[in-house]
Amino acid sequence: MPRLLLALSAALSLLCACTPHAQLRGTGPSERLIDLKALAGSRPGDPIREEVARRSIERYEGFTLGFIELSDDGHVKDEIQKEQVFEMVREVAAEKGAIVLTFVHGWHHSASVCDSNVACFRSVLQGISQDPDRLNKGPVIGIYLGWRGDSSRKLQGATFYNRKRAAHRIGENGGSRVLLDLANLTYEINTDLDQKRSPGFVTMVTAGHSFGGALVFSAVDKALAGEWSGRDGVGPLADGAGIKAKRHELGDLVLLINPAFEADRYRLFDSDLALPGRYAPQCPVLVTVASEGDAAVGTAFPIGRFLWLLWHPLRWGHFGAELTGAGHYVPQQTHELRYDGPVEVEEEKPGTCGCPFPSPAEMRNLRLKFAESRKAVPSSPAEPCAALRAMDANGFKGVLPDGIRLTETRPNWDKSSPYLVLRASASLIPGHNEIYNKNFVKFLSAYLNLYLQEKPDDTP
Repeated sequence: MPRLLLALSAALSLLCACTPHAQLRGTGPSERLIDLKALAGSRPGDPIREEVARRSIERYEGFTLGFIELSDDGHVKDEIQKEQVFEMVREVAAEKGAIVLTFVHGWHHSASVCDSNVACFRSVLQGISQDPDRLNKGPVIGIYLGWRGDSSRKLQGATFYNRKRAAHRIGENGGSRVLLDLANLTYEINTDLDQKRSPGFVTMVTAGHSFGGALVFSAVDKALAGEWSGRDGVGPLADGAGIKAKRHELGDLVLLINPAFEADRYRLFDSDLALPGRYAPQCPVLVTVASEGDAAVGTAFPIGRFLWLLWHPLRWGHFGAELTGAGHYVPQQTHELRYDGPVEVEEEKPGTCGCPFPSPAEMRNLRLKFAESRKAVPSSPAEPCAALRAMDANGFKGVLPDGIRLTETRPNWDKSSPYLVLRASASLIPGHNEIYNKNFVKFLSAYLNLYLQEKPDDTP
């Protein structure tokens, strides 16, 4: 039997052309602004793509995008690359603060110039930067954490276990280090801005998709829960007044979208919700969004986990949570995110460097409507961000597409709970990769605007 397995492994190695470990982005000069429209319309082999590939920092009119690449063994590939990006954050945010949005891609993606995730991330940053009415009026900075989302050019489905292990290993090592260092940097800049009595501030939001969600969660788990590992939850028990202390954050907000890791890894965070007492008022710290239409995590993932669990009987004690993907495990869900309207999916055009996305005008109109709606629904100072846990159609009529609503489903829900798990309808997020469709982007935009408006200023 061992010989058969070795033979099979060797055969797969011959059939699978391995993707290169080489760094995809150079560390060349990055002073010149890039024409985003020209890049989006470029074709393979065009000089503009070659120029962009030589740099790790892309500067555009209105926003800046930096790339940090991580190796399979869990380390930053190039410390010069990382330092260039961190120095860019210091430089851009020093005077007026900034919005720092970090994205970690998933399976079958990379940091290449025209990867669809990279192209759509540029569109997200452009949409935010072109809105003069946004709440944080500082510059917009994007940070894209790249890793080898595929280990083979052929038989890509066979790379499931390999890439999942790599995602967790990277998250626990280089990913955790980068995100912690970035959080410390934003805190330092906020402190300096406060000392200078500047009205600017830095907002740090981190998002991970698919195995990128697994990578981000492993980083969060190590950074926020490491010292509590083995206990009932991820923070101290309630004090004499029955109040659980404010839970730690990694930046301002971490979003996991269709994450590809087993629900059992989330167990400490879920257990924390059930600890006696009530939380001190705070905004969400960790939000998971999982679509019912995500067949990759909802259906294929449990099959892959089942095969793995057959050989690991010591993990059968929490079989359901070990088998099921995070966000799909019903006992851990806290909310339903429903949409009653039609599915909207834009087709990607192979070979292009653009992204189907709501136009900047649509995004600005959305924020204007959002600002008007919030005047009629003042926030409660006793419960910051309470509306983030129950966004109803009436409170946001005219802002969100008709039929979108976020409702609580967990019994005895504490409205100050920092950990949310949202089960989204397939009409809002049609599948595993369709996270950039217009309706979901509009919901996410309204959600982040509300978050920034209601989150208390915690800087010194």
